Amino acid sequence: MDYYTFKKNNSMRKYTIQTTLMLLLIIAATSCVDRKTKNEEGTVRLEAPADNTADADSTDTGMSNEDMVELADAKGIINDYYSAFTRKAPREAFDMWDQANTDMPFAKFSEENPNYEKITVAFEEDTQMEQVDSVYTATIPLRVSATDAEGNITNAKGVAKLKKDAKEDNAKYKIESMDLKKEDS
Repeated sequence: MDYYTFKKNNSMRKYTIQTTLMLLLIIAATSCVDRKTKNEEGTVRLEAPADNTADADSTDTGMSNEDMVELADAKGIINDYYSAFTRKAPREAFDMWDQANTDMPFAKFSEENPNYEKITVAFEEDTQMEQVDSVYTATIPLRVSATDAEGNITNAKGVAKLKKDAKEDNAKYKIESMDLKKEDS
């Protein structure tokens, strides 16, 4: 193969790769929508709307897009909270609590929360989002399944309440309360 044929083939390959990447980006951009539906397992997945008449300010749950974003942030804190236990970082979990709403010292918190090998969190329906001025409150029903180092599984169900004051610097949700009741295995 001579130099010009090599250069021509390389150039064609370059444009083919660029075109493919652009098509993938276009497909990804057009498939990302704000409508959410439930599948048979109760998990949420993104789905394209059936037509173009979908209301941009609300979803099937009646929440605004802003509330949905806030809810995702609050759920992220809950996931991070339980992830901290599986990473053997109880201090991180403790710091996610609103210290004004807990009088438990870290030593007692750490002692009452054993090392878990695996924790699964499932968010239930009937989530409530509230906003008063700059303060957001999320009330999130959830179910937690935790496996300790010995393989013992504990299941609990209840409600977590989180708050965030958007006026604060680096505002993040803090856990205000978590009322979970153990379920029979």
